Formats: sequence, C-alpha cells, structure tokens
Amino acid sequence: MDNFQKKIDQIVSLFNSKETLDEKYHQLIELGKKAPLFEECYKTQENLINGCQSIAYLYSQFCNGTLLFKGWSDALISNGITALLVTIYSHETPKKIIESPPLFVQKLGIEDALSQNRANGLLYLYQRMKEDATQYLPPSSC
Repeated sequence: MDNFQKKIDQIVSLFNSKETLDEKYHQLIELGKKAPLFEECYKTQENLINGCQSIAYLYSQFCNGTLLFKGWSDALISNGITALLVTIYSHETPKKIIESPPLFVQKLGIEDALSQNRANGLLYLYQRMKEDATQYLPPSSC
C-alpha cells in the first residue's frame, strides 16, 4: 500500500470512529484548528482560492519531486476542509494529485454536513491543487 492510500485510510478511520454527524463535524473543525500555522506572507491575491464563499488561501511548493501545500480559511469548517486536503495531497507527486480526485470524502460520512457552498469550496480547492501540480508534470515524450 502506498503512502497516499495510507493517509486516506487513516483519515477515513478517524472519521469512521465518530458515531454521529455532530462528532464528525467537530472532527473536521479540529483538523482545521490543529493545522500548521499559515503565515501572513502567504495571504496574497495569487494564493486566494477563487469561488469559495469564505476567504481561503492555498500555497504550494515543489520540492524533491512532490508538492507541499499549506492552506487556510477564515471559516472553521472551510479551514477543516482545507486541512483535510492539505494533509492528503501534500508530499505527493504531481501525477498522483492530478489522477486522484477527493473521492475519499464520501467515505468520511460528512457529505450531509457540508453545505453546497462548502462542497463547492472543496472542489475549488482540489482544482487549484491540480492546477499547481500540472505546472510540475514532466514534459511528455512524443
């Protein structure tokens, strides 16, 4: 099993250990609260995620063949969603990021807790991760 799948399995296990939707919702909020500090210097227009109802930022850095993401949102749930995706997709190759949409979210049992705007924000965030990853794909050979 690869590291990407291990991260997904750990997150799924964490959420599935919660019995109620409220507990899962609280777990999402806790992920956001425990996320690494997002420095003010990264809160720039170029890092702003367009389309999100709340203010959300994503910073990416390519290093040793993988991407490292940092993210932040001004809303508790959105910050939890950001922390969730940052945890899963950080330290993965551009190819893995592009080929692995966040289908695992369905296994967390939180889809009923996400408003349409938050669900859209999750997709906008992933789309931005894919766009950033695309910049670092190796050139294809013909």
